[in-house]
Amino acid sequence: METIDPLVSTLHLLQSAANNQECASKQSWDVLSKECNTQGGGHIDKESFEARWEEDSQLAVPTLPELVASYDDFGITIKTDTAIQEPIHQQTDTESKWSKKARIGTRKHKD
Repeated sequence: METIDPLVSTLHLLQSAANNQECASKQSWDVLSKECNTQGGGHIDKESFEARWEEDSQLAVPTLPELVASYDDFGITIKTDTAIQEPIHQQTDTESKWSKKARIGTRKHKD
């Protein structure tokens, strides 16, 4: 009987949830680790994930590259049916003030 890998199981669940919601799936290492613990796995961080990635890449049919688009210091991006969007532009204080003034000005001039 084949054992179920908690990390792979977690990645499949997160991927499925993102596909059902039709959204991208970027997960922090903390979230991934908590979800993996829920599936009976251990702590996952960048270092342990990289070690698993290296082990997986030696297999005849690697699993992780099929599920993970990328990873970095902050977490992983899971491959989903929805393309990953660029990070939202963070407004500067000046842009925020301009935006607020524009909204207030728009409300004053409505009929």
